[in-house]
Amino acid sequence: MKAIDTPVVVVGFIDLRIALLTKEKQVADIGAFARALVYGNPLINMIQTRGGVDPDQVANARGEALAREFGNPGRMPKLAILFEATRPY
Repeated sequence: MKAIDTPVVVVGFIDLRIALLTKEKQVADIGAFARALVYGNPLINMIQTRGGVDPDQVANARGEALAREFGNPGRMPKLAILFEATRPY
């Protein structure tokens, strides 16, 4: 935590609180989820810029790996890290 709280304090924040929230989420269609991971973020731009591979192949490979790891339909762990701090006026 030292890597986080020191810069926060240096810029004037106090009362730093960090919370970890975990949840297990049902993924009904691993294939659709894998396609969203490839096509729904900047990864698609990197694949297209690099060339030489079909994005569908990447999505299929990712879907197969996710199905092996989590099942299909699968349950995937999610983690959110929440930071809260106060900056006095």
